[in-house]
Formats: sequence, C-alpha cells, structure tokens
Amino acid sequence: MIFTVWVAVLGAVLLTLALTSSYLRWMPVTTSAICLGLGVAIGPAGLELLRLDIADSSAWMEHLTEVAVVFSLF
Repeated sequence: MIFTVWVAVLGAVLLTLALTSSYLRWMPVTTSAICLGLGVAIGPAGLELLRLDIADSSAWMEHLTEVAVVFSLF
C-alpha cells in the first residue's frame, strides 16, 4: 500500500486508542497488547497485508521508523 494510507491507518488506530483509553483502563489488556495484536494481524503471521523485503523497501523502512518514533512518543 501507499505510505499515506498506512499513516492514515496508524492515525485511526491511535485516535481510537486515545478515545477508548478510559474503557481500556478497566480491562485486563493494555494498549500495547492491542497494538501488538494489530501488528501481528496485519503482518505475515496474520492477514499478510504488510509484506516487507528489507533490501527492496529501504526507503519505505525509513518512513516506517519515523512513524515508529512518533508512535513511541505518543
């Protein structure tokens, strides 16, 4: 997919987690576990929506690491 689509998906996930944080506080699951589960679901172990070949995707991986830094700061 295009980088902007993935950024939009990440923004939607972060917005959803921010809006549901008060509900998640009372559940026995953390937001980190939900994000990890989402990552597994879209990766090769799940729906295979995200398939990366590191050598061919070096420019895209640079953007991905930028998003990871923004996500970790959130």
